[in-house]
Amino acid sequence: MTMSTYNEEESKAMMNTILDSIKEKIDLVKGKFEIKEKPDIVKDSEKNTLNLERKKVEFEDEKEDGEDEDEDEGMGIDDGANKN
Repeated sequence: MTMSTYNEEESKAMMNTILDSIKEKIDLVKGKFEIKEKPDIVKDSEKNTLNLERKKVEFEDEKEDGEDEDEDEGMGIDDGANKN
């Protein structure tokens, strides 16, 4: 969940209220709600760093995916059935 804010304390309180409301709704239907990490404030400079790290990981993933596709192309059995 992401929120833009000018007031950190009010935003944290609002985020906690929202999460509590979500939990209540999920509990009503006997679901499971788990907060993996408490809400935190990320400043613009930190956000830029996180975005750069995320883009680097995405680039590396795409690069690895491309390598896997190249490897798959040559795999197969040549039974001679496709000869002209």
